[in-house]
Amino acid sequence: MENLNKLQILEKLYFKKEMSSLFQEIKNNDDDLSLYFIGKIYFSQGNFDKAAKIFEKTKNFCEAARCKLIINDIRGAKKLLQKNKEVSPLSDWLDILIRIIEEKVNRLPTFFEVRNFLEVDLSTLFEAGNINFAEKIVNSSEIFVQANSEANKFFARVLYNYNYIGLSRIFLDKSLDIYYNDPETHFLKAQCYIKENQKEEAKKHLNYCLECADNYFPARKLLKEIE
Repeated sequence: MENLNKLQILEKLYFKKEMSSLFQEIKNNDDDLSLYFIGKIYFSQGNFDKAAKIFEKTKNFCEAARCKLIINDIRGAKKLLQKNKEVSPLSDWLDILIRIIEEKVNRLPTFFEVRNFLEVDLSTLFEAGNINFAEKIVNSSEIFVQANSEANKFFARVLYNYNYIGLSRIFLDKSLDIYYNDPETHFLKAQCYIKENQKEEAKKHLNYCLECADNYFPARKLLKEIE
């Protein structure tokens, strides 16, 4: 992996977001670790078909199955998961998503699977234009909430980011019913109200946010901006 160790690659890929320069440095490498990160770069760029081929070549079958799922290829995802020899949190999570999409759910994801994967994969489905699968996951929200009660907030954040503001507020209300003193939820709800040009409602939730966490800097900054 010419001149770059794994830590340096992780830093460039995830922290510095220097994907183009990283790709240029490792694109001609053929070792499995380099190929894995090339696959990750393709994934981050939305080139899921190329990413799937790279991951399959390096026997990262779960990552390849994830790509297939995102591009609406359930059959391909299931075949790849069958090749996977070791059960992992990701393989278990993908199995759950496939069951939800096929309406054959018979078990819950784990608390940590919801925390680690829900926002990322739901966002990626929206980015890929796979609205059908995204809607099925959103419509099955209670499955995720049963596993992790913070899931309402995760759904709300993704929906806000993709401009489903009314739906986002519904999930934020559900979240506040469970954890009313969560500053992040109040902040997200304030952002929704600002999108809807309801500044007074936004101020209320920013103040609630600061009551819960006086040092919540984004809320203090946003409150100054709209006053």
